[in-house]
Amino acid sequence: MVPLLAVVAAVLLAASLGNGNGSDTGGSERGPLRLVASEAKPLPAPIQGESVVQVPGGPLILGGLDAEGASAGGVFQLSAGSPREVGSLVEPLHDAAAVRLGTRVLIFGGGQEASTSAVQSLSIPAAGAAATAIAAGTLPTPRSDLSAVAIGDTAYILGGYDGNSPLSSILATTNGSAFSRVGGLPVPAHYLAAAALGGRVYAFGGETASGAPTDAIRAFDPRSGSAQVVGHLPVAVAHASAVALDGALFLLGGETQTGPTAAIWRFEPGGSVAAAGRLPRPIANGAAVLSGGSAYLLGGVGAGA
Repeated sequence: MVPLLAVVAAVLLAASLGNGNGSDTGGSERGPLRLVASEAKPLPAPIQGESVVQVPGGPLILGGLDAEGASAGGVFQLSAGSPREVGSLVEPLHDAAAVRLGTRVLIFGGGQEASTSAVQSLSIPAAGAAATAIAAGTLPTPRSDLSAVAIGDTAYILGGYDGNSPLSSILATTNGSAFSRVGGLPVPAHYLAAAALGGRVYAFGGETASGAPTDAIRAFDPRSGSAQVVGHLPVAVAHASAVALDGALFLLGGETQTGPTAAIWRFEPGGSVAAAGRLPRPIANGAAVLSGGSAYLLGGVGAGA
């Protein structure tokens, strides 16, 4: 199978409580949460390696790689299943990371031909208003293929690639211009999937210095600064996406050593990893976001014709 750019533009993942075999037992006997994935309205153009952030009015889609493999500089807002262009980045980029802090969206790193240390800031657009990014600061070092998660008024930046090797440092910022090193990943990687739950940041898989994916699940506690491996995925994976939903974390798709996967895995802190559904098709290097009580997986690369 040949990987294709953005074979799937958008996938809707609706929560379904069942007993694990597809039936609903009802009442207090319901089993763990699974996700029932279905195709949503496609985006107007293929995209992968983009950043997505939920804001009032619908998710913002920032940058990415287009069907020709070129970095994109547009900012689009997805509303009622239809995206509209609302602004632009300071410069085109892909494989950045973005979070919402208050009334702003911060976009960290990424790159075009090379990794960048630039941080961009974007005011959340009002209905019908334009949203143009401005320079906000710089990361301590260039960093692409990174992940970022917001807890309260602080953004945590994990992993990534500096142009030579995966990074282990975990950075914190409240404004996009001042950064502090608050921890380190026990298994350094880029293209990892990260999400927050219960005041902790969890990072799944990723690509290590060897170029191969890892199965490591790490947990970082901002209160203590400790980070440790707390579990392992059933298969090593990179370029996946993660979301927190109903007290659990879900890992969506990704790239295994045999190609893109359609697997959805559920991880509950203190517990194990279990299969939790399938995407309509294999997808890697997309971006997941929660919106209106459902999770959306946007863009990415697929497999097959």
